Amino acid sequence: MKKIALISAAVTLAVLVIAPKFVGDNVESQVIDITDALNNHSIYGAEIIEYQKGWFSSTADIALTINVNDIFNAQNGATSAAPTESNPTVMAKLVAHHGPIYVGDSVGIGQAQYSVVLEGEGFREYLQWDHDSPFYRNQGVVGLFGGLSYEDELPAMTASIEEESFYFSFSGYQGKANSEGDATHFTGLAPTFSFSTAEFTTTVSTLDVAMTSYGSMLAAIKGELLASSSTLSVEKVTIERIEESAVTVNDMVLTTDATLEDDGALANLGMNYTVSSVMADDFEASSLEFGLEFNRLDTD
Repeated sequence: MKKIALISAAVTLAVLVIAPKFVGDNVESQVIDITDALNNHSIYGAEIIEYQKGWFSSTADIALTINVNDIFNAQNGATSAAPTESNPTVMAKLVAHHGPIYVGDSVGIGQAQYSVVLEGEGFREYLQWDHDSPFYRNQGVVGLFGGLSYEDELPAMTASIEEESFYFSFSGYQGKANSEGDATHFTGLAPTFSFSTAEFTTTVSTLDVAMTSYGSMLAAIKGELLASSSTLSVEKVTIERIEESAVTVNDMVLTTDATLEDDGALANLGMNYTVSSVMADDFEASSLEFGLEFNRLDTD
């Protein structure tokens, strides 16, 4: 019995000590795969500036780029990439803890707790937010054999261009995600945001997003179409113009549904848009609905 106990203890200790190494390797592999996928995307770019892997934790500095010039050229029919300015780049900091045991909402071996932070200091030239908060934060847990859960957030922020009488206010955003089998469920909420010019002010209240996608998130990053369903709802939109009555749109809901056929070669897409009511000075409508459906589309 003592021998069995000693063997069991030795095996357990070996698992606890060795497991973080395998999880750490898996985290690095996933970071490389995601970076490569972003680099092959037409809109984004990514470069691992530095990666430091330890036995129980890893850190990475990643440069993220939005290919604004390519987007601009595509919109304007340009055939040659002749950027007048460099594409904007922001640094992301990844910190992952992978052993020996992650203790959070659950306890387990083979999980990595991570955080991704974009300080976004370069954005402060245009946006104002709490100096103690990063521009974006994502914290979660990823498993060695799949599985993901996280919470992410954007802080409340404002912007203004006084010479153009432009003002922007955003109350912040909070979201979360968790996987269940091959499904990943996302939810997000932004209580309010508004922007105004010398001519009008637009206010959006309670923007709520819920989405479930089926398949690999890496495939989604690569631009592949996944089977999914989503709901985007807005409680109220108010548009106020100088010396004119306001236009109010209540309870806007956009639902989408995508299914795949023939191993992903064909897709069926459905969209449905409803509005509870629209009110203006000399106009009022209620129970509006509009739908579109596309079947057996080639996904290539």
